[in-house]
Amino acid sequence: MILLKKLREHYYNIRNIRAVSLFTALIFLYFFANIKIKIYQNTIEILLKIIYNTIKNIERRRDVNCTCITNNNLMKQVNVNIVFVDGSSMDVLLKTRDYIHRGYRLINSPIGASVRMLLSPVKSVIISSEIESQDECSLLQVEAAIEKHQMITANRGVDARHFGDYKQVDYELTTAALNEASRIFGR
Repeated sequence: MILLKKLREHYYNIRNIRAVSLFTALIFLYFFANIKIKIYQNTIEILLKIIYNTIKNIERRRDVNCTCITNNNLMKQVNVNIVFVDGSSMDVLLKTRDYIHRGYRLINSPIGASVRMLLSPVKSVIISSEIESQDECSLLQVEAAIEKHQMITANRGVDARHFGDYKQVDYELTTAALNEASRIFGR
């Protein structure tokens, strides 16, 4: 029951719709198990602990000290610094390069996970929030991403037919990178 009280406290702060849905279903099952079937109570309590830890990780992700440069409006749900670019994925890469020149460094790779993602009309790149000395490695990576993007889109063009799917994939990949950054940097 103490776990349920902790979860209830965090319920209204959850921004991840999947976590809210799963949390709600598990709360229902927990009470159902208390009334009808005692056998499943331990299993449901374990699942509730997993959801609780997931919620804590989502909240911890808010504390990652980074900035996301994106043209994906789904990223506005994520509680990190957002630099929204009203333009193409190439505009996002160019804006990222501008930030790298000012002394920011890359947190995730600006190169797409696959050729299909290079054709995506949406892009999100995570950079540090603190200005440091210019990071040559970050600059080389973003320059390589710009060249690769120009080369791929010159032959095939950007795939705008599956815009919604690309937005969702970009959102999932970027939030996974934010979670990993949170784990690595311990913030």
